[in-house]
Amino acid sequence: MKTIGIFTTTRGDIAALTPLIEKISKSKKLKYLFFVGGTHLDSKFGTTLNEIKSNNLIKITEVFRYKIYNDSKKDLARSLVESNQIISKIFSKYKMDLICLLGDRFEKLSILNNSIIYQLPMFHLCGGEKTEGAIDEIIRHTFTKASHLHFTMCEEYKKNVIKMGEEKKRVFNFGHLSIDIIKQLQKKNFIKKKRKYVICTIHPETQNVNFRLNSTVKNIMRVLSKYDFEVIFTMPGHDKGSFKITKIIKAECLKNKKFSFVKSLGYKKLFELYNESIFVIGNSSGGLTEVPYFKIPTINIGDRQKGRFMHKSVICCDSKYVNINKAVKKATSKSFSNNIKNMQLHFGNGKTAEQIIKVLENVKIDNNFMQKKLIV
Repeated sequence: MKTIGIFTTTRGDIAALTPLIEKISKSKKLKYLFFVGGTHLDSKFGTTLNEIKSNNLIKITEVFRYKIYNDSKKDLARSLVESNQIISKIFSKYKMDLICLLGDRFEKLSILNNSIIYQLPMFHLCGGEKTEGAIDEIIRHTFTKASHLHFTMCEEYKKNVIKMGEEKKRVFNFGHLSIDIIKQLQKKNFIKKKRKYVICTIHPETQNVNFRLNSTVKNIMRVLSKYDFEVIFTMPGHDKGSFKITKIIKAECLKNKKFSFVKSLGYKKLFELYNESIFVIGNSSGGLTEVPYFKIPTINIGDRQKGRFMHKSVICCDSKYVNINKAVKKATSKSFSNNIKNMQLHFGNGKTAEQIIKVLENVKIDNNFMQKKLIV
């Protein structure tokens, strides 16, 4: 039986990791160890550890804590140093056969570092994507080159991973894991409701020296204040400049009764609200990956997600007031709404976890598996 080491450090992981963990728990050939840390434990980010604990189907092996400092480059580096030391203790304490790496968050570099030192193979979820406006781009490709198996979200991303010199036999396109949850919820609980919300999540553009944080956030809020929307702002992730964004949003929410701020909704509540939303706006990856499955528009602002695959429901614009306003008018038009009702969806059919499990169950971890070839 293979033991899979799974780590989560941020709220965005949970919708993706939950179906995978639940499927592993039912496997006769696999078991998992689940380690929870990072912003999950921090009250500034909503203490999302509680969301994980509320799922009785998931067992937490250990909670690991490192200090979440402020949002400067120096503070982020300090957090990364601490997490490296703490993660190393987990690697020395537990026997694991395979490590799961999800996405592209900087703090997960500590998991990568220790996997290499402890000579444990890794499989990477969500590789091959492009986000030219964020440092996540660099980290994601680093994870790809270090990993031994790759599970991508769509065919375009699979091709990107192969172009990076990875062997075709190691790369699989099964879709996005969070779509498994969305499909389940849509079958069971979702009743068509009146659409009255707009959900906004704004992250810093950490790879864009020309990003104007203040004006971007304020222009979005100025536009939204013109309309009779109930706008829910969610907190950005732990990046350089994220606390400044939060401060601006909180101040504006005090002035406008239609605006509200939440640290974290949890993925189930978030998906429920998508079902009641007119559109989403900002620059979060969820607007590109999960929101299209609700057949509502996404207004994607700026360069943070530049390079990603875009469904027909995604409207891209820069951060100028006039262009954000044009995007809102387009998103709320009947013609655009009708145009995306029957659009083709590209990120899976709800069976991603099932297909990943089959690969993990059958993969043979031997010398041939560990010694990767660079295909040029």
